[in-house]
Amino acid sequence: MTQTRFQTRLETHGLSLARGARPVAANIELSLLPGSITILRGANGSGKTTLLRALAGLLTPSGGSITLTNGETKLEQCSENCRHHGAFFGHANAIKDRMTVAENLKFWIKLYQQPITQLDQALRQLRLDELRDRSTDTLSAGQKRRVGFCRILMANKPIWLLDEPTASMDATSIAGLKNAVETHRDKGGCILIATHDAITFENAKELTLSAPEVAA
Repeated sequence: MTQTRFQTRLETHGLSLARGARPVAANIELSLLPGSITILRGANGSGKTTLLRALAGLLTPSGGSITLTNGETKLEQCSENCRHHGAFFGHANAIKDRMTVAENLKFWIKLYQQPITQLDQALRQLRLDELRDRSTDTLSAGQKRRVGFCRILMANKPIWLLDEPTASMDATSIAGLKNAVETHRDKGGCILIATHDAITFENAKELTLSAPEVAA
């Protein structure tokens, strides 16, 4: 049996979100438990990205609460705790185009204070071994997406918040990403994936957001 390393869970209660003064979503009840995967679905404008950013501590909800618990310890609700425990992968890949794949990974390893052995592990896991010395400005969109996802592996955080992670990826690349997600789940990590793609995981839960009604 795989030993659980992460013990962090995240829950929302009556969470409401807004962009500016415009409501985006309301009364969101979500529970991300150690070793769980949740697929987040919904039409454009339903608040998927806004929810992920709120859970990552990058914006403040307009109502409700976010609760983080590490083992038996309930953490104070604040953006700093969300950022400390969550890794957000948005639409931007956050890579330096004039650096090689390996140089980008070394930057993240240093930033997150992780062992250098993670470099080769990430390259293998995302099937990037043959591209390690390539400048990222020569890569395809799908290859850049995989390099960008390596940052999430380097972060070594229990909660993964992924926004359309498979965009521009082919079937082989998606298989590598799914393997990384399932490995993180086996370590006790919890993963929330916003996607329009038909990506599936065994025993995954689903949450569908509805676009807010527009007043007549």
